[in-house]
Amino acid sequence: HFSLTYLSQHYRDGWIAYRKCLKLYLQKNYNEAIPQWKKLYLQYPEHFMTGNILFWLAMCYYRIEHYSSALEYFEKILQKFSCHTSHIAQVYYRRALCHYYQKNMQVAIASLTEFIQDFPDHDLCQGSYFFLAQALEQEAQRRLAMQTYEEFLQRFPSHARAKEALLSVAKISMESGYFQKARQYHRT
Repeated sequence: HFSLTYLSQHYRDGWIAYRKCLKLYLQKNYNEAIPQWKKLYLQYPEHFMTGNILFWLAMCYYRIEHYSSALEYFEKILQKFSCHTSHIAQVYYRRALCHYYQKNMQVAIASLTEFIQDFPDHDLCQGSYFFLAQALEQEAQRRLAMQTYEEFLQRFPSHARAKEALLSVAKISMESGYFQKARQYHRT
């Protein structure tokens, strides 16, 4: 009871500002939310809310496809505030995707592989398999890409990207000379 009273008295303005910023994000007003999140971060640079403030700021940049800015804030969270955010799995996942979308495939491959190992039961693991396979394919690591697509299809057969994965693994199989395997995937 004491801690709730103390927090509500000392951080009321910060909590209200946080909720306003989050509302802007949830309404998809990312460009409007960014300066508000930055202002809040400047007001609370070393605070129990700082990790989450930086997370939502990074997500705003991610949503408007400014991946280098998003990556900067995701890295800052991992360096200084990883214990102060309730979104740590998403930070690792979105950081990996920032590298993927910036065509930094080697780092994306390493980051997605690490995510799969560290968060095997997280919902975002499904997407990690798919993007890992895509990155491997783009790096001409066909055999690994094919194996990753197959694992993705085996583990998550009803995923929204399953058809896309199926077509990709069929194409790689055909290009690699695995004609029966390609035919099998085309029938599915």
